[in-house]
Amino acid sequence: MSAVLRAPMHAFFLAVRALRFAWQRNLLLLLALSFALALPLATRATVKAATHELDSRAQSTPLLLGAAQSDFDLVFAALWFSPMPHPTTTGSMRDLALVETDDLATAIPLVLGSTARTSPVVGTTLDYLAFRNLRFAQGRPFALVGQCVLGSQAAIALNLHVGEKVFTDPGALTDLAGVFPIELEITGILATTGTADDAAIFVDTSTAWTIRGVGHFHAPPTVADQATGRVIGQKPDGSLIAGEALPIESAPTTASAQDFHFHGDLSDAPLSAAIVIPKSAKAQAILLGRFDEARSSDLSGARPRLLRPIEVSDRVSQRIFTVERLLDAVAVAALIGTLAVVLLSFALGIKLRAEELRVMHRMGASRARIALFLSTEALCILVLASAIALALARFASQGAGALVAWIVQG
Repeated sequence: MSAVLRAPMHAFFLAVRALRFAWQRNLLLLLALSFALALPLATRATVKAATHELDSRAQSTPLLLGAAQSDFDLVFAALWFSPMPHPTTTGSMRDLALVETDDLATAIPLVLGSTARTSPVVGTTLDYLAFRNLRFAQGRPFALVGQCVLGSQAAIALNLHVGEKVFTDPGALTDLAGVFPIELEITGILATTGTADDAAIFVDTSTAWTIRGVGHFHAPPTVADQATGRVIGQKPDGSLIAGEALPIESAPTTASAQDFHFHGDLSDAPLSAAIVIPKSAKAQAILLGRFDEARSSDLSGARPRLLRPIEVSDRVSQRIFTVERLLDAVAVAALIGTLAVVLLSFALGIKLRAEELRVMHRMGASRARIALFLSTEALCILVLASAIALALARFASQGAGALVAWIVQG
């Protein structure tokens, strides 16, 4: 082996031995340098992954219709199922006709705000599953009032399987609608998508309205109910007419169609939002123009808004990048300080090892060889610290979903 190759190998061998001998000091230097390098890398990687997740979800949704008081509230609620700060601000099913008129677009309704063991319950149609390209890992879609399908994360978090049942969370005590827990039967579990859909429970709109107290069902009244005041009359065919005192059941899947009913006109049923899919770019421009004109002429602000989610997502991304620049400045300052401490520690170590280096020189090592040995030792620490920093940054980027959830949950 030539002398050109032997010198670096000997230097590497001595450097490893020296690092192992003073491992406590070198371990502290390694950890300090690793975290200092990891901080800016992890910040940049996490922000990049988070903004990509925000933009991809918004980009796949052409338009959103809703009556939320804020664009951010509407987008976060409809795309990530975050709770609205003003839950009473909702539209109605009549709003869908505003976008479907003239056959300009199709709309997918969303009824939000309910939960089951803290997991969001999303009332929608089967069109939503097709629009989001949601596939079933087990079971089948919901078909009846009271049936539901779980996202993959919701199934794991709730430890539930196809065929089992889950109760929705009761409404607040101040809710005058009298919302009470409804038993949902699980008919399917969705495959993992890596999106907010994984943590949701999906039901049809009729089930969502039932959870909110708009509809209910009860068993057919019997003769025995007449004595308790639960029957208020009798139809010409002999069937009994139930009164308000007849108990409302909590398992919709056990009810027959004639036992289930809604209060009032379903066109006035509450609607949190709707995903609007225009037939063409021209149809989208026409719809946006109509809603902008209608809202500008409506002083009450009660009309629903129609917006492009990607525009709201871009505004959120800009805010995130602003925070990132601030964090980058702090991280760079911390890195410079850490590098200064590491260099001072290394220089002090050389001073303390002066006798050791003189012995090496007396044994025939040239000053260049000694400098190569010390440089190799420092390079080993730097390479190991860089590897650890990259691993930490990669691990941090995996938490981008949690960052997005934190942002949208407020």
